[in-house]
Amino acid sequence: MNADPADETDEDLMLADAAGDASAFTRLYDRHERPVYRYFRRQGVAAHLADDLLQETWMAILRSAGRYAVEARFTTLLYVIAHRKLIDHWRATRQHVLLDDAANDPDGESDWAVETVEAGDAARPDVRAMSR
Repeated sequence: MNADPADETDEDLMLADAAGDASAFTRLYDRHERPVYRYFRRQGVAAHLADDLLQETWMAILRSAGRYAVEARFTTLLYVIAHRKLIDHWRATRQHVLLDDAANDPDGESDWAVETVEAGDAARPDVRAMSR
């Protein structure tokens, strides 16, 4: 591993973590924590859920450290795991769209009801982003 911490690649740090250097994981986490958090927020995830997904992502990185081999950039692995955690979250929560009849009655004269309808794929943030 390189003597200057600024010269250490992400891949070097991941390999050092796999070899038992806990400080290597800390340096890796410090480099990438904010960008991964911003990734989740850009996908429309609320702040508290982004925190949870961030923690799940880094736990998966820790669990995979022993099997890590440099086949691509570390950030590729990191964002693939983050994306999978996001997809798992969407599948688990099955996002819904609320249809509010009161929104269609500006005078407020009618009784209104809120109906919950499962959102289609078009409501998913990743699908919306790809269509742009």
